[in-house]
Amino acid sequence: MIIREIIHDLLHHTLDEVREKQNMMRLQTDLIDPIIQYAFAHLYPYIIVTSILFFFTFILAVAILIFILKGQSL
Repeated sequence: MIIREIIHDLLHHTLDEVREKQNMMRLQTDLIDPIIQYAFAHLYPYIIVTSILFFFTFILAVAILIFILKGQSL
């Protein structure tokens, strides 16, 4: 029981410290922003390749639709 109370108090005080604006800004600039930049830098090539594939698929679908419509009008 005592350990549970100690952990509860420790967690409560830690959360109070994290919620302060100054600490929140420091966490964002020193922890969250670098993680996001790292993840985006590694995912960027995959995003580009996926976008290119989507574009070519869209162009192919439009071309097929045009061929189908021209075939029906003959």
